[in-house]
Amino acid sequence: MTVKDLLKKAWQWLLDQTDIDEMIEAEVEEVKKEYKETKAKIKEVKEEVEHRVERVREEVKDVVDAAQKVKSQIDDIKGAVKGEARKGRKPSSKKPAPKKPRAKKNP
Repeated sequence: MTVKDLLKKAWQWLLDQTDIDEMIEAEVEEVKKEYKETKAKIKEVKEEVEHRVERVREEVKDVVDAAQKVKSQIDDIKGAVKGEARKGRKPSSKKPAPKKPRAKKNP
């Protein structure tokens, strides 16, 4: 037997006498489990954030549409101050009456 073989046997005997390797294996398993749980939580949070971002986009679009309508109304106020005629739908009392359809003559 060589000195190298004797050192290997001594090292293996020493490792067999301790719990360190089992503790390391248990810790590695625990880290793997926590990693999987954390990865699942990250996926859930990512999906929630994406959903919220989409909702914010929808609401911002609604606000932009409303702001454009407000701008249009402000322009109408400026026109009223200048004395311009009112734009938009005519009151139903001033609209001409719809024409009645003619009755068909039978030959």
